[in-house]
Amino acid sequence: MGQEQDTAHSVSGVRMQAVNNANQANSMATLLHDRLCQFPEIMFLQKVETNALFLTMPKHLIAELHKKWSFYFWNEEEGEIRLVTSFDTKEKDIDDFIDSIRRIIA
Repeated sequence: MGQEQDTAHSVSGVRMQAVNNANQANSMATLLHDRLCQFPEIMFLQKVETNALFLTMPKHLIAELHKKWSFYFWNEEEGEIRLVTSFDTKEKDIDDFIDSIRRIIA
């Protein structure tokens, strides 16, 4: 009986960690969205509901950002990209990304 309790407790802990990881990723996506809203040249294609953001930005901005940052092209021809946050995304990562945009636009 003790081993069953240990296993159940272990599974519960893993589930809780997964929930915490998802919450962190989603929180960082919301923060990234909020910070990106200051740039009129960035348009969101979908409402942010998870850790993925779908947006458009000018192609020259995408090209410059892609030299330093990893992200996915959703529709390269249209300038659509997908940004994804994860459990280990920190606020500083978002600040650095936003600073990169500011430097390119300036």
